[in-house]
Amino acid sequence: MALCLYAGAAWSAPSIQITSGVSGAPNIGKVVESSPTSTAIFRVDAASGSVTRTSGTLVRLTGGSAPAPVYTVTCKNGSSNGSGDRCGTQGNLTSVTISVTRITSSGSAFIAAHNISFTAGSSVTCGSISGQNTTTASVTCSVPNQNGANAVETIATVNVGMDITVQSSSPSGAQTLSYTVSTNP
Repeated sequence: MALCLYAGAAWSAPSIQITSGVSGAPNIGKVVESSPTSTAIFRVDAASGSVTRTSGTLVRLTGGSAPAPVYTVTCKNGSSNGSGDRCGTQGNLTSVTISVTRITSSGSAFIAAHNISFTAGSSVTCGSISGQNTTTASVTCSVPNQNGANAVETIATVNVGMDITVQSSSPSGAQTLSYTVSTNP
């Protein structure tokens, strides 16, 4: 009787990873009411972080910009670098959709809509942004071919701007704004 043992490297599929440079929600600073029933929407521009009041009568006392959250989406080859183990057309991960979605739509302060901007990585093609200025914004990008086990390629850097609704009934102090950044696949 013969016994044959094989101890090969474990196979792993390519993976999409999201990392944050600036995460959370932008800090628009102190906002005060001009009348007991006032509300306002403040837009934080995705690219510049500039803050403007787009509607309402609340007054923002803090000047200057509020840096928008920034996320980097990458694709990492699997460990064996086989044909099904690569990012791009050489493997089985050829595109990815990046989505930014509001979680809550009520409370004293919440995200009314997202405005995103992105910078595509080298050799990456991204389509138009879908759902700009809505509660779910997304963009689909190609995934470039990469050589080498565990090689990592940047697909896109996404800046997350948002329209923030602030109610006059907001308690003083920081408010929590909830959203997710996700990818498919």
